[in-house]
Amino acid sequence: MSPEGFYRRHRNGSGTMVFVKRNKGFHGMYGTPEYRSWIRMKARCYNKRNNRYKWYGGRGIRVCDRWLNSFTAFYEDMGKRPKGHSIDRKNGELDYSPTNCKWSTDQEQANNRSTNKVLTYKGVSLSTSDWARRVGLKPFTLHQRLRVYGWPVERAITTPARERKVSA
Repeated sequence: MSPEGFYRRHRNGSGTMVFVKRNKGFHGMYGTPEYRSWIRMKARCYNKRNNRYKWYGGRGIRVCDRWLNSFTAFYEDMGKRPKGHSIDRKNGELDYSPTNCKWSTDQEQANNRSTNKVLTYKGVSLSTSDWARRVGLKPFTLHQRLRVYGWPVERAITTPARERKVSA
């Protein structure tokens, strides 16, 4: 018999059910999206063989002491990961910590990249992609107008897209 909360069951390599003493403070969330995010966050910062290390640990990005060795603390601070979200640092130059992290959509993450060009028009600052969506242009079109043709921001944003002639 297994005292509840003291042992957990699993199958060993040969398929036999065995009882293993639980780690103190076992959280029971191994394999959840939140746990995977925590593991991957640490790997980006500390595992030199991780393919993203150069953009995180290689640039000096670390995980705060509270989260580094405690998934439970990470989960208490971040909460359940909403579907379609991943961990995001509000300020890309700062470490992973409760005050600098949130769950974000891919769209929010894309806008948080250091390579984004931010355009300001009539007091509103948005990424090139967000401006394009707002005014009904393709991001490529807005990019071309600004960088290839050298149009000023106002003209690039306010000029409607040409209608393409469809040949019959």
